[in-house]
Amino acid sequence: FAEDGHFERAVVDWSPLAEKALEDHELGERLRAAVEALPEKYRVVLMLADYEHLSMQEIAELLHLTVPAVKTRLHRARLGVREAVTDYLDGRT
Repeated sequence: FAEDGHFERAVVDWSPLAEKALEDHELGERLRAAVEALPEKYRVVLMLADYEHLSMQEIAELLHLTVPAVKTRLHRARLGVREAVTDYLDGRT
């Protein structure tokens, strides 16, 4: 502060940060909804791989699947989520 009580530095405009936070929140909600909408066999694999960070082998053993089956389910799950949020990310919704 200056001696006369005024703030000496320019005040930063935080509105772009607020807009970004809102967009991030909206994207998070869309992603959550997309994951929840997946069929269970795909959702489980996606959650174990991307949220729990288990390896393909660990998931295969846990779910009594082959590693190729896990990879296929994970790929399909990710495609489903991508499809569900594409319009939002492209600014169409």
